Amino acid sequence: MLSLLAKLPVRVESPDGYDRDLFADWADRGSCDVREIVLARQDREDGPCGTETGTWVSPYDGERESDPSELDVDHFVPLAEAWRSGAFSWSPAERAAFANDLRPYALIAVTASSNRSKSDGDPAEWMPDNERFECQYVARWVTVKYRWGLAVDIAERRFVLVELRRCPDAALRVKREAKARPAPARPAPQARPPASSPDRGQLDPIFSTCAEALANGFGDYVRGKDSEYRYYDDGDGDGVVCE
Repeated sequence: MLSLLAKLPVRVESPDGYDRDLFADWADRGSCDVREIVLARQDREDGPCGTETGTWVSPYDGERESDPSELDVDHFVPLAEAWRSGAFSWSPAERAAFANDLRPYALIAVTASSNRSKSDGDPAEWMPDNERFECQYVARWVTVKYRWGLAVDIAERRFVLVELRRCPDAALRVKREAKARPAPARPAPQARPPASSPDRGQLDPIFSTCAEALANGFGDYVRGKDSEYRYYDDGDGDGVVCE
């Protein structure tokens, strides 16, 4: 995790211009929207999305809830923090993808009170009351920022570095994989950002090839919808890569 932190750019935040409307609302994913999917994932009773009852434990404060209306689905890296850290330069499609990122660690169901307490603070400004979650909190923070190429400011980096150094290795383990599916039999194209990409010269921050992305349950990146699309070569020009 220290190696990932070292790869994050360090710069002064750009606070001007943030507006919640610049990021999309919860998107529909089949019969459920993203908020409902996150709640269903954390429901200890394994209820369907949109269920009116269930059992949830909020990692931020350890509180147990049975009423989903008492829960917020929090962007682990808040939208305002993302904006200040680099999202101000993203396209609307990239901001929509960030706001609805269902990959591990990006979104989390927590008590509304803990989410209000966190607001848009970074770890130097806010840490969860649940001390058992502190190491995972900073590890996941770094993971999401690395995944999206977001920067850290000096105070944030210094605080996270101290926290990571005091955490045992086992507490810093984070998983990137989603539900795996077989890679396609045909050779997958190599990762290559298009010339117009603002990250020209870089690869997808998580995977180096489509084959690796597909083997870990990611892929079918769509132009204008998934930010990963820009890292790969759309050889057939159909607007979909890693399919």
